[in-house]
Amino acid sequence: MPFLSLLRIFLFGLLSRSQLVNTQVHNDQSTLLEIGKELRLSGWNGNNSDHCTWPGISCNLNNSFVEKIDLSNHGLQGNITLISELKSLKWLDLSYNNFHGNIPPAFGNLSELEFLDLSFNHFGGPIPLELGKLRNLKALNLSNNMLMGMIPHELEDLEKLQDLQLYTNRLNGSIPMWMGNLTNLRVFTAYENELSGVIPENLGSVTELQLLNLHSNQLEGSIPEGLFAMEKLENLVLTQNRLAGTIPESIGKCKGLSNIRIGNNYLIGGIPREIGNISSLTYFEADNNNLSGEIVTEFSKCSNLTLLNLASNGFTGTVPSEFGLLNNLQEFIVSGNNLFGDIPTSVLRGRNISKLDLSNNRFNGTIPEGICNKSRLQFLLLGQNSIRGEIPREIGNCGKLLELQLGKLGRLDKLVSLDVSNNQLSGSIPAALKGMLSLIEVNFSNNQFSGPIPSFIPFQKSLNSSFLGNKGLCGEPLNVLCGGLNGSDHDAYHHKVSYRIILAVIGSGLVVFASVAVIVFLFMMRERLEKASKDEGTAEGMIINKQVIVAGNVFVENLRQAIDFEAVAKAIMKDSNKLSIGTFSVVYRADMPSGMILSVRKLKSMDKTIVHHRNKMIREVEKLSKLCHDNLIRPIGFVVFEDAVLLLHQYFPNGTLAQFLHDSKTKQDYKPDWPTRLSIAIGVAEGLAFLHHVAIIHLDISSGNVFLDSNLNPLVGEVEISKLLDPSRGTASISAVAGSFGYIPPEYAYTMQVTAPVHHRNKMIREVEKLSKLCHDNLIRPIGFVVFEDAVLLLHQYFPNGTLAQFLHDSKTKQDYKPDWPTRLSIAIGVAEGLAFLHHVAIIHLDISSGNVFLDSNLNPLVGEVEISKLLDPSRGTASISAVAGSFGYIPPEYAYTMQVTAPGNVYSYGVVLLEILTTQLPVDEAFGEGVDLVKWVHGAPARGETPEQILDARLSTISFTWRKEMLAALKVALLCTDSTPAKRPKMKKVVEMLQEITEN
Repeated sequence: MPFLSLLRIFLFGLLSRSQLVNTQVHNDQSTLLEIGKELRLSGWNGNNSDHCTWPGISCNLNNSFVEKIDLSNHGLQGNITLISELKSLKWLDLSYNNFHGNIPPAFGNLSELEFLDLSFNHFGGPIPLELGKLRNLKALNLSNNMLMGMIPHELEDLEKLQDLQLYTNRLNGSIPMWMGNLTNLRVFTAYENELSGVIPENLGSVTELQLLNLHSNQLEGSIPEGLFAMEKLENLVLTQNRLAGTIPESIGKCKGLSNIRIGNNYLIGGIPREIGNISSLTYFEADNNNLSGEIVTEFSKCSNLTLLNLASNGFTGTVPSEFGLLNNLQEFIVSGNNLFGDIPTSVLRGRNISKLDLSNNRFNGTIPEGICNKSRLQFLLLGQNSIRGEIPREIGNCGKLLELQLGKLGRLDKLVSLDVSNNQLSGSIPAALKGMLSLIEVNFSNNQFSGPIPSFIPFQKSLNSSFLGNKGLCGEPLNVLCGGLNGSDHDAYHHKVSYRIILAVIGSGLVVFASVAVIVFLFMMRERLEKASKDEGTAEGMIINKQVIVAGNVFVENLRQAIDFEAVAKAIMKDSNKLSIGTFSVVYRADMPSGMILSVRKLKSMDKTIVHHRNKMIREVEKLSKLCHDNLIRPIGFVVFEDAVLLLHQYFPNGTLAQFLHDSKTKQDYKPDWPTRLSIAIGVAEGLAFLHHVAIIHLDISSGNVFLDSNLNPLVGEVEISKLLDPSRGTASISAVAGSFGYIPPEYAYTMQVTAPVHHRNKMIREVEKLSKLCHDNLIRPIGFVVFEDAVLLLHQYFPNGTLAQFLHDSKTKQDYKPDWPTRLSIAIGVAEGLAFLHHVAIIHLDISSGNVFLDSNLNPLVGEVEISKLLDPSRGTASISAVAGSFGYIPPEYAYTMQVTAPGNVYSYGVVLLEILTTQLPVDEAFGEGVDLVKWVHGAPARGETPEQILDARLSTISFTWRKEMLAALKVALLCTDSTPAKRPKMKKVVEMLQEITEN
């Protein structure tokens, strides 16, 4: 009997337990259904009885209790109190949503909870005291909300807490003393709040602490000695507070520290020599304090040091020569101190140095000749010193410089700003500055320069204040005639000018003579080649047939299967296939096995120098394949052999204009047709006008180079020769964007004046037709239009992937989001190339925004609304500035008072788009604060004590070092583009180059 009784009790217990489990499972499912209705979660419904398979839900494998809810990045809003009824919940992530109101105090009932993330919402009010009951909690993230009040002392009971993040709220009061009792704490971030008082000394008792970030608060007192008793501390960020006192010597105990940021405080004294004990130190920022003494040599022991920023302090003495041992140093910033001596060449020994800022000190001596030493120097700032002597030519080796304050010069083709003011430099301003094509801003004031100011657009457009303080300078923009120089200076200058004039006359004569000689030579070669063409056709054809194809491509994807390169090579072996002979090429007919007929243009032997520049030739042909106009023949492919180049085109059965005109003389059935001839003349003119518009000069315009299609529409041929050959050299062109033969200088650009399209239908139609021929891979061009009495409809292709805005900001709520920085960088480059092309053909876009960038099926970007830029003329007030000058958040500041759209304004708007790509932040967001947009938020990061890394989208920048490095480089470009001064912004062509360099590096 006792046995049976025990058995009954055991079985009853099992049944009761099973019933309880079933009850809780049923309750969990019912609770989830209610939550789903409240939050409008379509995947949480009764159609699927297994709630453990619902999106964002994970259950215990043994009993189906809900243990994890992950609903981050869903854009959710509503009441979340019901979640507190899920008694077995261990993990709750509701971050990156739109929840408002107070955090439910009922969350304190989730006794099993280990992870709670409510960050990046709009929660307000105080932190609930009830959260202190979550004794199993290991991670609590309430950051980026609008929480107020003090940090409640009830959180002291969270003994298992490892990660506490409260940053970017409105918390006040002091940091509680009991924080030192959370012995398991590894991460504590409370930056960007209103915390005051002192940093608790007993934080040093938290032996596991690795990250402490308290920047941008109102903390006072000194940095506690005991803080550095935590030997595991890796990151210490205390910038933008009111800390005073000295840097503790105990800082050397934390040998694992990699990041120390204590700038923008009121610290005094010197840097303790114990800093050299921190072998893992990577970043050290102590700028904008009251530190003094000498810069200690012990920094040289920190072999991993990447950034050292001691700017705006009171340091004296010289820069230690031992700093040459810092091979990993990338940025050395000591501006605004009292340092003296020669420019520290030791720092420049490191080949990774990218920024050297010695400005506003008392450095003297001369600029050393080996100042770049093959380094990656991009920013060199030496202004406001006592540097004297001439600028060395060797500084021209600093080919990666973006900003130079005091330097040279001609080969620095990426340089935007040049400031050599307030020194003792002498001699003349080097004429080699004309090689700096990207230069926008200059300042030579307060030196000892003499002689004429070089004739260079950035100089003539500068204020005369940029050249004041130099007694010997003359010319524009100074109102000082160079002829007014006195004494020997005038005589010397007069002799220089005379000497230059003589040289110019002699040089001009030589050029004329050389030009005549070249022309005679070309005609002789042409005659010889035409006589030898029969023999050459067979001989060279046989050679080609035996040679291996070095390179080849067909640009039109649906033609790749139809074109056979071997058949192309065989076709040019037969004289019977010859269609025409031009100055630079011979054209053959080639019948493909697929039935397709091609025209094959074989460059003549005199042009074989092209083969020695294959890569550049291929790039030029690829560019020309995108140069789209109805009256131009563009290549559909190419084949390169070891000593020959073949260009592939469509076949024209009606031959050339020469044949059409002159063969008609002997035709018995000739029918006079003046309208056709006039149409051909107009077509050829339009093709050439387009070439001139995009700055290409044709090298061989003739009726033999005009081909007629089946409808007798004319197409101008040999366009690619204009780019592959440089007539000034008679060789293959090896230049690219800047300085290629035939590119139009800026002053030739013209503007269109078209008013409201509905009232000027004919003009509007012509503009749309022109724009339909404006072909670029990154521009949307209209494929048609419909005009009603009171409306205009423009037709475009459809883009299934929507806009860049959707691509960026919808990713926040996607569960299957996959970080892909290379795609974002490719999009950024594509948009920049499209805008650079528009500026090149003198079109200013009126509304650049991520919502106006469309993505095709391969995520290639295309800029939209280009036609509006041509159909409206804002200078005439035909549309209000708010309607045509951009979307809110993208409009450059100067539009508010100039009421004119400009190319620099386009650059600014593009910079905002680039910041969107880098940060995945909206251009305007309440989270930035009142009156703050994305640009101000990014530019204000240093004042908030934030690093550039903190600005970037962490979902991308934390994936790999390479991605983070490329994103930081792109961020620098974005900062240049969004400079508040229009003249300081780079041109779009330069932006393209800088972004492409990121991918190349």
